[in-house]
Amino acid sequence: MTKGGVLSSFFFFAAGVLIAATSPVFAQMTMPKDYEQISDEPSLPDLPTFSGPHTMTSGLHFPDSPGGASYILRFSTSSEPRQIIDWYRSALTSYGWKLLPQGRQFIRATKERNVCTVAIVSASPGEKNAYTVTYRLGGKKR
Repeated sequence: MTKGGVLSSFFFFAAGVLIAATSPVFAQMTMPKDYEQISDEPSLPDLPTFSGPHTMTSGLHFPDSPGGASYILRFSTSSEPRQIIDWYRSALTSYGWKLLPQGRQFIRATKERNVCTVAIVSASPGEKNAYTVTYRLGGKKR
């Protein structure tokens, strides 16, 4: 478990928003000190695990995020982007999630006070495709 330091992944989390880092400037951003790097795919409440081939390549846990504990998980897969989004759309619906407006490359849903976003991201060298799952657990009522 590592805390603090410089972000060396392809994304970071700020104020509840997933930002894909395509600029080298993001590689030098300092992360909040209250996060943990995780290497094993966590079991999250009411969040189905993608049934296609996938490997978690990186993960961050923000236990004290404003609005509730949050996770950002990045996966490598041989599945096509459309298969990933379609699978999550179906699975989240069957698990009782309410789908929010979405695009071709992402899907967002809520269940009670939990929020989940699945987004297709740029693949790293050696990967066919990649996606992230951002999950906020039990966000505060507004």
